[in-house]
Amino acid sequence: MVIEDSNHGVGEVSANLRAYGDLVTPGQFFVVQDTKIDRIAKAGPAATVRAFLAEDSTFEIDRRPEYFVYSQHSGGFLRKL
Repeated sequence: MVIEDSNHGVGEVSANLRAYGDLVTPGQFFVVQDTKIDRIAKAGPAATVRAFLAEDSTFEIDRRPEYFVYSQHSGGFLRKL
């Protein structure tokens, strides 16, 4: 499992996804934190996750960990296929 919690800028989150994605083994998670802030900023972790998934088919969004009513990481739990 890798947890990404950087400054949430598109460039830094994108670089971290590419740099550390290979460390995640199949069935495990890469958690991108604070994806909810995109609703305010309109660009950030969630937008970066969507762009990353469009290019990398080895991950998918897994919403099962979002079982609480409230989460700061909606759509940010990426499971390695």
